[in-house]
Amino acid sequence: MEAISKFRSSAWDDPHARIIGGLPTPFWLKKGTSLLDNEWYVRTESYLDDHLFFDFHQAVSPWPRLQFLTDEERVHDLITQKIVVWKSLRPKPEGWNVTAVSALHTFRRNLLHLRWRLHEGVESNSLLTAAWYRKYVQSLKTGGRGGLLDLPATVERLIEAFQNGVLAIPYLARGVVDKKQVAAYLGLYNYLQIGGPARQLLVDFFERRNETYSRYGSEDDDSEETTIARGTAYDILKPWYHLSKVGSHVSDPIGYQAFHRPRDIAAAVKWAKKSQPTDDAPEELAAWLINASLEIVLRQDLFNGIVQLVRTGLSDNGQVLDLDRHEAINHQLRDMGLPTLEVFYQKRQFAQPREGSLDIRTFLLVLVPIACLVVIFAFTARRDGERSLLTTGCIEHDAFGELWLNILILKNEREFDRIPVPRSVELAVGMLEVLKEFNPKNDVLCDIGCPFTGEPAKIDLVRDLGRVCGWLRVPRLEDGSQYHFTPRHFRKFFGTTHHFRWMFPNLPALSLHYRHWNPDTTRGYIKMRGAQGLRLLDEKQGNSKAARSAIEREKDVAEGAKSLVRFVIDKVAKGIKLLGVAGSRITNEVERLRERFIDEFDVSKDETARDEFGYYLEKLVDATKLKVHPDGHGMCSALGTPDDNLLCNCLRLKQSVTGEDIRSFDGADFGFTEDVGCLTCAKYVRLPDLMHPYWPEALSDAESALPYATEEQSVILQERIAIIRKNM
Repeated sequence: MEAISKFRSSAWDDPHARIIGGLPTPFWLKKGTSLLDNEWYVRTESYLDDHLFFDFHQAVSPWPRLQFLTDEERVHDLITQKIVVWKSLRPKPEGWNVTAVSALHTFRRNLLHLRWRLHEGVESNSLLTAAWYRKYVQSLKTGGRGGLLDLPATVERLIEAFQNGVLAIPYLARGVVDKKQVAAYLGLYNYLQIGGPARQLLVDFFERRNETYSRYGSEDDDSEETTIARGTAYDILKPWYHLSKVGSHVSDPIGYQAFHRPRDIAAAVKWAKKSQPTDDAPEELAAWLINASLEIVLRQDLFNGIVQLVRTGLSDNGQVLDLDRHEAINHQLRDMGLPTLEVFYQKRQFAQPREGSLDIRTFLLVLVPIACLVVIFAFTARRDGERSLLTTGCIEHDAFGELWLNILILKNEREFDRIPVPRSVELAVGMLEVLKEFNPKNDVLCDIGCPFTGEPAKIDLVRDLGRVCGWLRVPRLEDGSQYHFTPRHFRKFFGTTHHFRWMFPNLPALSLHYRHWNPDTTRGYIKMRGAQGLRLLDEKQGNSKAARSAIEREKDVAEGAKSLVRFVIDKVAKGIKLLGVAGSRITNEVERLRERFIDEFDVSKDETARDEFGYYLEKLVDATKLKVHPDGHGMCSALGTPDDNLLCNCLRLKQSVTGEDIRSFDGADFGFTEDVGCLTCAKYVRLPDLMHPYWPEALSDAESALPYATEEQSVILQERIAIIRKNM
């Protein structure tokens, strides 16, 4: 490759030094660096940012006219790109970005626009006209993102140059293809930008040479699509607006103003397809992947053994020293149906691994972290961006021993919050924290490191999740392909499981966990096939969106309460006996129905009897109300009617305290009775296999306190013990 000078001039008569050097130094530029440098380290005041690296030494035009943004002949484009970034981070309304991450996206979109302009042979922004804008949009419409640069043709020219010896294939020191340099020859900053057919041409070329170019996908794999999503089209058209905003600051202002305000861009991309909801992952495949990942996370002895194997050390040729432990680990892996470990920590470049095996580094720094993330995603329902901001020490134990995950909620709240999590998430976080110890440079949980070099080991979910599915033997689709999972699939899996598999689904609780402030959004996640029918019914019952939403929310809550009753009565129908006064009554009613219909069915085999049993059982469900007591010791069956209120112990006490008529109360009030008041109440129901072992623990606590009680306290405790023993 021809030598490229990294242009930087300090001469005041140079436009770069004069314009960029004349800008006020912003607070977000790391001390010790200058706007004149072509490497900026940016850190805003946002909690979303760490120090981000902006490299202006970017390839902008492909071979044979290979050019970089820092070449002297591109000085006006360098000035423009720097000012776009600088101005985007100015305070609003002048600027439009708050974080360095957003500014980096702006920079990359404007680089794409610059590469398109040079691809079309337009040397400066001032030469852009309405006709060029129309061509830009037309290329985007017909060819998608890939249509702007025609990468397949550029790749074909590059391959021809490699084959004819005009260009030498670039290699790294260890003898593998230098993918970054190949991308530079194509006028791109990163090989991951090469998507679709263009990438496949390179893969095929290097495979014919028995060389590996890349086993992974690209960040622009949708570039082969001829249509793109509306949000993507909006982002790709933004540079026309950005360039018009900085026109007064730059030495090469744009010649055509396509947009006057952001909403003009939105109006201009209505031709693009609307973003579609994430397809539901096949339930069997999702369950397989989550179950296999859970097995890895729950086998802490396996993980600890591999970590200890690595910490024992390696021989000079990279082989593990503790071969006995290595064989014991492989025995466990075989039993679990997982790939076994090679004796080498890292696969040697040209060594052929044994089928069904992985080198230790890949297992420890790829398979294990991805399995941990699958568990975290599946049981927290968090977004991928939120996962990347998890820090060490994010698991919290409260005073009651419950587990919470402290995490930054990006959408809606944009602040730290905590959500309840199961034990498996704590174990997954703990495993990542162990791997994080090898890269202690910051507290970002997923910035794990190599145990021997200490270098960061990037967890690339997009790149590696498909490979992990293969290693975990997740079944393939009917066409033989591997299903492409994303974090959103696990987010939807959480909601679907809550709504259809948990015994007491609750839409408001699920919306709170998702941090959705619109229940309709949550319904989309849980695939409520009946929701459309409910909406049609609501249109007849309410003439406003707010009224329809209120009706639907009320139905969701009512259906959740009814699901609890149905669950309990189904248990009784299968032979479980309820406890408590009301529990005994419900059990007796169900048993009478069984005697009337099921016994008749057993004799006559008449299906009508079974159907009638189900019909009357559902009538009993409709006539019964159950509400779980917040203390978890049982359920209340109070109906809230004036006559039913007379049977409630809590309302009798409430009447004596307030002086109000017991018939006027709106149902049971748990704040006006002790737990033993519920236990002896006529409306009390207890399902033995559902309830928390509240009463055995309460009895034990009372008996333990008895030896230390005063005479007065002893009388109360003995009375309490007697009541609990009689009614348990």
